Amino acid sequence: MTIEKSLSLKQRVYQHIKEAIFQRKMTPGFQLIETDISKQLQVSRTPIREAFQQLAKEGLVDMIPYRGAYIANPSHEEIKDICHARAVIESAAAEIAIGHITPKDIMLLQELVEKEELASYKKDIEQYLSINKQFHLSIVQKANNQYFNEFAETLLDKTNIYLIFYDQFFDHDNNLQIAQSPNEHRRIIQLLESGEQEELQSELVRHAQVSKYMGW
Repeated sequence: MTIEKSLSLKQRVYQHIKEAIFQRKMTPGFQLIETDISKQLQVSRTPIREAFQQLAKEGLVDMIPYRGAYIANPSHEEIKDICHARAVIESAAAEIAIGHITPKDIMLLQELVEKEELASYKKDIEQYLSINKQFHLSIVQKANNQYFNEFAETLLDKTNIYLIFYDQFFDHDNNLQIAQSPNEHRRIIQLLESGEQEELQSELVRHAQVSKYMGW
């Protein structure tokens, strides 16, 4: 098998599982059986395992030694810990970033919010989460600290699994047109632009508490 074909098969498996997760066809804790996926997609186990590794890196799948791969199923306590860690990292990064934000950065953040709002209106959760991640990382990266970047990306990926399965906005019977996040992001942009450091940090801490979207 060529490297190119192996990569395309991995991508096929990866996209198949990811779409099932985003469409809530696979629930938290669901076990991914290699033989079942192999038969369904007519692929060998190698690209399946490679796809599992990629999904695990993105926080969507848990790889458990001697047991296999499962759709991530974090507890309420874990989400609280992740939210707390996000609040610490993002507010610390913002303290530095606020002195390096340019008008061009503000414009790019505003463009992201417009795209996020459109994805929200369409209830396109995959696009919505991708833009949300870009928004937060764009701010963190202005602190110019590689560890902030790495930790923030990991925590944002881990947050996504909660939003996919538990964000009430994306429930099929929810009639709300726009999610709360775009307006909260606009407030963050205003504080960045005005240089209100303490208020910005407080807003990021509040914003990181994703459990407020889930009715817990």
